[in-house]
Amino acid sequence: MEKQVMVKNIDQVARQRNFLLLLVIVSVFSVAALSLKLITTEAKVILAPGLNQEVWTSDKGVSISYLEETSAMYLPLLLV
Repeated sequence: MEKQVMVKNIDQVARQRNFLLLLVIVSVFSVAALSLKLITTEAKVILAPGLNQEVWTSDKGVSISYLEETSAMYLPLLLV
């Protein structure tokens, strides 16, 4: 009887180990893929005084928040 319980426990522990090993392998590949994506992505951070939102620019265009922030910064100058 004890031998059957011991074998059952060993099987259960082996299944848990295999499941956790699979999760670790998937996690490693996910981290590797995200690292490669971050390495190949070229990002520029714009830090200008008075910005309230995060903005970005690229060769293809600018973010909407960049347009909002710059228009809010220059609009009072035009109205004077």
